[in-house]
Amino acid sequence: MIGIFSRIGDCPLSASFHTSLLPERFPGLRWGVQILFWMSVLNLLASSGSPLQADVIKLKNGGEIRGQMNRSQAASGEGPLEIVSLSGIRMLVARDDVLLFSFRSIKTEEYETRAKNTPDTVEAQWEMYDWCRKNQFRDEAQVHLERVVEIDPNHAEARKLLDHVLHKGDWMPREEMMRQQGYVKYKNRYITLQEMALIDNSSAEAEAEREWTDQIKRWRAGLASPDPQKIATSLASLKEISDPKAVTGLVRSFRNHSQKDARLLMLEILKGIGGVNIIEPLAEQALFDVDVDVRDQALATIPEKYYPQAAHIFAYRLRHKDNTVVRHAGVGLKHVGDEEVLGDLINALLTTHTVTVQVPVKKPSVSIGGGAQPVLPPEVEAGYLAGQYPHGVILGGQSDIVWKPVKVQRTARNMEVLDALQHLTGENFGYDERAWRLWLASYKNRGGALSKPDPAG
Repeated sequence: MIGIFSRIGDCPLSASFHTSLLPERFPGLRWGVQILFWMSVLNLLASSGSPLQADVIKLKNGGEIRGQMNRSQAASGEGPLEIVSLSGIRMLVARDDVLLFSFRSIKTEEYETRAKNTPDTVEAQWEMYDWCRKNQFRDEAQVHLERVVEIDPNHAEARKLLDHVLHKGDWMPREEMMRQQGYVKYKNRYITLQEMALIDNSSAEAEAEREWTDQIKRWRAGLASPDPQKIATSLASLKEISDPKAVTGLVRSFRNHSQKDARLLMLEILKGIGGVNIIEPLAEQALFDVDVDVRDQALATIPEKYYPQAAHIFAYRLRHKDNTVVRHAGVGLKHVGDEEVLGDLINALLTTHTVTVQVPVKKPSVSIGGGAQPVLPPEVEAGYLAGQYPHGVILGGQSDIVWKPVKVQRTARNMEVLDALQHLTGENFGYDERAWRLWLASYKNRGGALSKPDPAG
């Protein structure tokens, strides 16, 4: 229930009523309130020298109320929420009717109004990007840039601003392209993984890593020996590894092994080694392994004290072009995530991916031996001219169907990402990104703190 009061003496203007009655029973009042709202916005913008507020209360019935809230009273958790609309009307809203509320600036209100009314065209989305850039809405600017390239995948300027490159026929972030080629970014330049390892390690450590890599290759070969004694010896030697310098060689030998048991063995050995060096291999296995048991075991092997490092890796992979990897990242963040990744998860609730599908196309039939001159395939025409078909030939009495690969864009609802959000926050707004963003802004403003994820969950 919402009580409405005038701003002159705070006298009641009417009895309390539910906002869901406004559209059906008071359409004139609805439009009148909207007119007053925009007139008040213009008046306040012209007269006020201080930053304006446009807080929002989202109701359980789907409605929204915007204005300036009594923030200290709202944060106290007691009594109805008090909000003064931009037209000056004071309202008291029962907390039982409130889904969430958020403290915001008038610029945020202006952005959302503009975005809501922006046509889904390249020109309009580009204009919204430019407005966001000028008003320092960096995350929102990124959203509109990405929408531009979704509509027009070959928009050169937008791709440049996003730092995308064309690689093997697909557009992708430059960092992803370099990563696929075995490079990582270091001090604004790209270097190989080996160079990065050399930067991190002394020459003696690098030599130790090479020695471990060679030794682990020999033990891996021993596992495939027909000699049971050699298999047992190699397996025992692998399980005794505890040196962090062995991680690189271990991962190279086993991460893509064709046998599931061999990959599980790698996880067991990594667990025995411990330390921060095992986090990236474990996270990558949880993201890319084809077997769910291996992925789950990789997650379970990540030590709790290194959850923040693992969460950073999973959050980065939420932007992967393969939707399967995005979903696996959601599973990972449910296990290791915290409040730092909530924005990344919200951005990945709905993702758009380019996929290749096979579509049927008709292949015209060819007739030889009479009638109008056909257009022949080159090899058939050569044989015909050489006299190989003296009595004529029929190729394809009816039109043949052939399949052609076509790239299309599809938007996916990532239920694993939603599951992670629900697990970390205790909230559930479905795939409503706007509701999640309002909740996140409210959560940050009130300085909340999420409890640590349950490792068993």
